[in-house]
Amino acid sequence: MKQIVLIVGAIIFLNACTTASVSNSRMVEYDANTKYAVEPTENGFRLTVDYGRYQFIPETDAILIA
Repeated sequence: MKQIVLIVGAIIFLNACTTASVSNSRMVEYDANTKYAVEPTENGFRLTVDYGRYQFIPETDAILIA
């Protein structure tokens, strides 16, 4: 039982530390927590924004919104 709890805990921990990129363009840094990319398309443009901030203890408002 302890092994299962440790394995599940490790999986949750690793998933919490992963990042994924949805844009192939070079991201430009806007501020310490935000990066963005603008990609032209045939109908205009696509804006990709990547916002991330490390929180050891999540804020209550962020948990309620999520």
